[in-house]
Amino acid sequence: MEKNKYYIPDKITFTKDVLSFQSDFQLTILEDHVYEFEDALRKKEKILRRELDKGLSTIFDSDQQFFFTDMISEEMSILNLHRKYFYYSVVILLYTIIEESLERICFHLKHLMCLKLSTNDLKGSGIERSKNYIMKCGLKFPCDTSEWRKIKNLAKIRHCIVHAGGNIQDVRNPSELEKIINNLNGICIKNNSIHIEKNFILEFIFLTKRFLRVVYDQCFCFKVDNPVSR
Repeated sequence: MEKNKYYIPDKITFTKDVLSFQSDFQLTILEDHVYEFEDALRKKEKILRRELDKGLSTIFDSDQQFFFTDMISEEMSILNLHRKYFYYSVVILLYTIIEESLERICFHLKHLMCLKLSTNDLKGSGIERSKNYIMKCGLKFPCDTSEWRKIKNLAKIRHCIVHAGGNIQDVRNPSELEKIINNLNGICIKNNSIHIEKNFILEFIFLTKRFLRVVYDQCFCFKVDNPVSR
């Protein structure tokens, strides 16, 4: 029988590959949904503009023109609301993927390294607690990178969306959040409300993929004496 016909990775490498694939797959699915949603919405907007041009060219009564234009404008406003709340939900889901990916890393580190310490033993919550746990395991974490700073800013944007409906005036420190948003592309403030565009989401998905790959490489580079039996 031929030896080494199939490559069997060690437990640490296998765990890293599975977790990396899982988060990368989730982010890719999310990215696909963004493209599909934006394409569908743009088609609807194109139809409405065509109907507006056609209506204005065939309706000559000024009152009827006003009514027709107002009706189309109302439908366009509804589409804009769809876009607003869709991207709000995507921000929440994107942050959830990041948070859960880091939590899964911590869970598997605990068992692979046979540690008594768990994330529940640490103060704080979410991504900060996972970061602290990974560092307490004696592993590197890319907390000095621009990606990590942007993810922490995403957490503040997500907090405003979840707890204040996207209204920056209803958060504890609106000036800080406004400064964060003004330094990011594809996101702005309109009438005190967070306005998100497609490119902000797509750039953040790409950033998150890159960041998590670094985290997986740094967190699963250790070795144990007998990873199968421990």
